[in-house]
Amino acid sequence: MKRVCILMLQRNMPHISEKTVKHIEKWCGGLADFFVIESGSDDDMLYSKESNRFHANWPDVRENGLRWARGFNYGILEAQKIQDYEFYMLMNGDVELFEENTVAVLLEQMDKHSKLGIVSANAPMWGQDVKGPLKGKDFISHWQITIDCWLVRKTFIDDVSKDFEETSYIQYLFDGTNFRGAFTDDEVLMRGYNKDWFSGYAANTSFIENDDVTGKNFEQMKTEALLPSRQKMTQEGLSWIKSKYNCTTKNQYRNLNLYTYISFFMRNPELSYLCCCPQLLENNLSSNQSRESTKDSDDHNFVRF
Repeated sequence: MKRVCILMLQRNMPHISEKTVKHIEKWCGGLADFFVIESGSDDDMLYSKESNRFHANWPDVRENGLRWARGFNYGILEAQKIQDYEFYMLMNGDVELFEENTVAVLLEQMDKHSKLGIVSANAPMWGQDVKGPLKGKDFISHWQITIDCWLVRKTFIDDVSKDFEETSYIQYLFDGTNFRGAFTDDEVLMRGYNKDWFSGYAANTSFIENDDVTGKNFEQMKTEALLPSRQKMTQEGLSWIKSKYNCTTKNQYRNLNLYTYISFFMRNPELSYLCCCPQLLENNLSSNQSRESTKDSDDHNFVRF
């Protein structure tokens, strides 16, 4: 029985699915099963292997697709009907893996850290906020990980999904009430840190996000071009963080994400070597110790008085 279920989210792009499964069979086949989540795809535009696809085909999804928050929720729930996998690898349809065993590298980190909920492959396009802390290491935790290529632990999903009253493709790992999903990946990490799970990046395996997949095929995929799509996604996301967290700007929400991250390490100082911003953590720990010292001093003076 394989430990990992790979789920690739697609819409009307069977040739991409076929290309990806060949890569998986070559590099990761001994560790993982591969399934395609068909997000409202036309019946003649499906991944060829019927037993390895989950076709969301009710009228609303035929028209609007699932997008990734609802799509991955749906795929995970469908896969659980087949087997109780230990891990789910979530891949957007424009993700391309390098010629290496991505699953094995990500699993190595999962096996090393029992409270690691999500680990992402690395990507050349990411900035110094990731590359800097990751330099010279095989793993670093982080408070922001874009949902592109995640390996997610099932027990982590079980834990964070308790935040929702009911389990469905709308709300499970992600909060799909935010249709296009902006900022819901950040929220998954935040919910995890609140429950003492951490997430991060593995250095020794990589992927690229090929924007040309959507940029050249958005009409076939029945979606918008990249720019208007991102604009709509951001606007919906800003409305969502305002209604759910009362954050009126993206920066306010990012500060909440970071606060949750630092708070995790203040509760779990034995893991501080995994923190991506050690100076900020040290400053917060010092400030907290100073407050405690002042409190002890005040209490002591009160007793003496």
